[in-house]
Amino acid sequence: SGPTSERIAVVDYNADSNELAEPAKWSKEEWAFVGPKNQPLDPYEFDTPQFRQVNAWAIVHDVLSVFQHSKVMGRPIPWAFEGNRLIIVPNAGYAQNAFYDRSSKSLQFYRCGSTEKPVYTCLSHDIVAHETGHAILDGIRPFYNEISSIQTSAFHEFIADLTAIITALRLEDVRHVVADESDGDLSKDSVIGDLAEMLGQDLALSLQGAAARPYLRTAHNSETMDYLKNNWSCHDCSKVLTGTMFEVLTRMTWKQRAPESVGGLGNSARKALWNATTHFTRLALRALDYCPSVGIQFIDYARAVLRADKFAFPRDDLGYREIICDVFHKRGFCAKDEDEGGVCDLEPLVQPFNVDFHRYDINRVSSSRTAAYHFLNMNRDLLQIPTNQDIAVAVSYTHLTLPTNREV
Repeated sequence: SGPTSERIAVVDYNADSNELAEPAKWSKEEWAFVGPKNQPLDPYEFDTPQFRQVNAWAIVHDVLSVFQHSKVMGRPIPWAFEGNRLIIVPNAGYAQNAFYDRSSKSLQFYRCGSTEKPVYTCLSHDIVAHETGHAILDGIRPFYNEISSIQTSAFHEFIADLTAIITALRLEDVRHVVADESDGDLSKDSVIGDLAEMLGQDLALSLQGAAARPYLRTAHNSETMDYLKNNWSCHDCSKVLTGTMFEVLTRMTWKQRAPESVGGLGNSARKALWNATTHFTRLALRALDYCPSVGIQFIDYARAVLRADKFAFPRDDLGYREIICDVFHKRGFCAKDEDEGGVCDLEPLVQPFNVDFHRYDINRVSSSRTAAYHFLNMNRDLLQIPTNQDIAVAVSYTHLTLPTNREV
């Protein structure tokens, strides 16, 4: 009931009214979630607490599965807090808001609009996916919550928006609509690029037309790194990376869609969008493993994307890396002129080198923070950790079960 799983628990508590809604229940007979009177949670009858509970719960699970897929992160993603369940509050009260909060281990969704026609943010796929993206990034890179710069703060918003875009495109019905309407040219898309349309419409009504738009943010933009100058809004600054990566996806899709006579693959719009989405998902999210653990800057992510792509697709048969580099250069990520002998900023700052770590059982290192600490402590010289500096293990991952004689 709740519904609840090993990773997620729904607690439908309204702080305004101090009421706890009755949870949805799993029916073995119907093989589905049902309401308090065992009624089916028909999607056409969505205005019930139990439908909203299941809707938010299902979206969060779907988003988590995308990140944990074997061709993306390839492992269980931990939360940034003690415990194994993220709490979902579908109707926390009245506000034009939704947020992830580490301290309460929860995603809080609110309602807005009129009493007759309330807008529930937990019913918006974009908003639920966005907030789940925040929670997942916090689990992968917990020190990004310690705001060291506007770019670090904006990066959190970017990953949350990117999560909403990617997970929406992985819904077959949505993807087919996008492919059919755009004919494989995402620059013409009006479905995916505009984020949180439902809440944006309500905000537009409340603003009564003043600077109003029917969405919160759009991935259709041409913002460059110059946009960051004297801009202290993390949501505004995030549009640079969101627009950049959406342009990468747009050009990847067109590479799949364009006729062979102009260098494309000539696939149908639906196949082109699916092929591009799967490739894009892998490089865009897997790049998080190649990002610094603290104080990320946009150029760090650009380098990480290229590094993730090189590891996943060493041959680059489709020429996607040329597209990625071209878009990053176009958006001003590289400040150096290669024609004048400069080194491209997209190149890694430090080239990989071979090291000889003190040997340690990798299963122990990945499954125990204590063992991970000892591994780091034994290899301080190689890892350039000062001997007088204490260290702490923020999180450890168990990737796979490896043979017991496997060592690093």
